[in-house]
Amino acid sequence: MKKMRNIDYKELFITTSIIFLCLLIWDTKLLFPLKLLVTLLHEISHAIACILTGGRVLEIDINSELGGKCLSEDGNTFIISIAGYFGSFLFGVSIFYSSYKTNIKAPLLIFLLIIILLFSANILNNKFLGFITILIVISLLLIVKLIPGIISNYILRIIGLISCIYVLFDMKSDIFSKNYYLSDVSTIAELSGIPYYVWGIIWLIVTISGLLFLIVKVHKK
Repeated sequence: MKKMRNIDYKELFITTSIIFLCLLIWDTKLLFPLKLLVTLLHEISHAIACILTGGRVLEIDINSELGGKCLSEDGNTFIISIAGYFGSFLFGVSIFYSSYKTNIKAPLLIFLLIIILLFSANILNNKFLGFITILIVISLLLIVKLIPGIISNYILRIIGLISCIYVLFDMKSDIFSKNYYLSDVSTIAELSGIPYYVWGIIWLIVTISGLLFLIVKVHKK
């Protein structure tokens, strides 16, 4: 009971409300700029995994419908395939957590800007969307520097939550896509020998459990 009393229920209610609001407007254009940023971070996660496992990234492509692909050669295919989901969640957790830690907000956004600049300049096929994404990150940096902390904090929390939730929607999209055989989850299932729907359940559990743990942790007084 003591642990429950140490939770800031006001902030917990606000965070929960943000999650439900994002779910309600997920398929609208309102979230397009933020989903563009999250989609690019997803594809960059594939690219980073490829490089770290000895591969070479050939191209990253994102279309206007926010469908993305990362073309690579060599590297560990399983790690590269699973890195998209893991990276989206990790980036989301980092951005969300940074909103509660003043000293890491700006450094994290600068880090994201550098990563996006590097990949956009060298291997991103759609330069226009890459440019828009860079503007979004620069805008976030300005928001953190110029707008009162409480407002910038909530903006970062929204982005972080969207990035985490994106994992579930991306997994659902991959499983039910007409081009399922080209999706990340198809490759993961083939390489692991574990059916795609089991991976769907695994990521559902990981994402929801991770979100619950993170939300409860940051809302403790």
